[in-house]
Amino acid sequence: MLKKIVVIIILISPLILTLACSNSKNEKKDINNKETNNKIEFYQKRIAADPIAYAYYNRLAQAYILKARETGDTVYYDKAEETLKKSLELNSKNYVGTLYLAMVNISKHDFKEALRYAEKAIILNPDESYAYGILGDAYNDLGETDKALGTYEKMLRLKPNLDSYSRISNLKVIKGDTDGAIRAMQKAYEAGLKDVRTPKENLAWTQVMLGSQYFNMGDLEEAKKHYNKSLEIMPNYYVALEHLAEVNAAEGKYEEAQKLYKRVLEINPSPEFYIALAGAYESKGREDEAERLYKKAQDIYESYVDNGDVGYLRNLALFYADNSINLEKALDMAKRDLQIRKDVYAYDTLGWIYYKQGKFDKALGAYNESLKLSTKDAKLYYHAGMINYKLNNIDKANEYLTLALSTNPYFDTASAKEAKNTLEKIASKNHAKN
Repeated sequence: MLKKIVVIIILISPLILTLACSNSKNEKKDINNKETNNKIEFYQKRIAADPIAYAYYNRLAQAYILKARETGDTVYYDKAEETLKKSLELNSKNYVGTLYLAMVNISKHDFKEALRYAEKAIILNPDESYAYGILGDAYNDLGETDKALGTYEKMLRLKPNLDSYSRISNLKVIKGDTDGAIRAMQKAYEAGLKDVRTPKENLAWTQVMLGSQYFNMGDLEEAKKHYNKSLEIMPNYYVALEHLAEVNAAEGKYEEAQKLYKRVLEINPSPEFYIALAGAYESKGREDEAERLYKKAQDIYESYVDNGDVGYLRNLALFYADNSINLEKALDMAKRDLQIRKDVYAYDTLGWIYYKQGKFDKALGAYNESLKLSTKDAKLYYHAGMINYKLNNIDKANEYLTLALSTNPYFDTASAKEAKNTLEKIASKNHAKN
């Protein structure tokens, strides 16, 4: 039977990215911000009346990007890209069109192309801050965190706003500075409140970020407060709903979690959310329904990857690894993913597949890379602990598994249980020696 994989939507990606992987092949129920729909319609009409005004194409693309964030529907990124190419045909040196095209390439995981457009935007207007943020995003996804930090700090000096503070916060999460990340994200929210032009989705996003940081520390009550605050800003914000469902599942409120996941799937039927709902069903003993949803998620993942969506390589590789199926194919996808994104989670994915294959020395090598930035993530610690246990590095196994449970005992029900059982085995062996 397929089982629940560890699905942790950490939401540490830069502000312009979609907040959870999704795809336009699924139909989504549009119950989000009608204001964005009005903007799209408005600029479509302006372009029809004046088809050579490149600025209208930029504004339409901006509305498409916002719509993609609100719904998780990547078709709007495709629309934005098409619109921006027309803008640049009309004026190849327009800063906004160049900048937005860099954003779109980030969303499509073409980080080298994003880097190129961001650098071009900076040349066009070196005193504007946002291009530095996109440049930093590209560096970050390519594993060059020091360069990312430098460009984010430049962005912050030019304009201390929601966009710059949130990026500093995201990088602090990666570097294990949780307190600093929370302070920076709170500043991002406060700066967004002061700017009347800030979209509601951006404000709602900062609250989800804050909540996710508390959840990753095991503080469910504080996490819940921020998720609910996000929903006060945007009542049908699927990202906040999904995270609130995660809290309910962690608290053992599986029926409430099921209701919330179903709401999320009405808005954004992504495979991650089918998996999450399946986990909630499985916890209530509804194995047949869980199996059906896991298989549905697998089918969707496979269709995306088969159609060339590289953003799902990691997801499908982990799905295979956690279910101990298609491990050679999973290894190939993990290696491809590492070529695209050299972040700590690319190494985490690779290491976990090696672990599942019984190649523990190679797994440990990958995990040494995944932990090098001191990211505080229970899943990373759990994986590192299990690998060290298999290599009979008992002290290290004990250290990492204890750290996983102390960092966040709710990171995954099945994995947390295995961590506890392994620690008991270690304690029993140590007792027998004494």
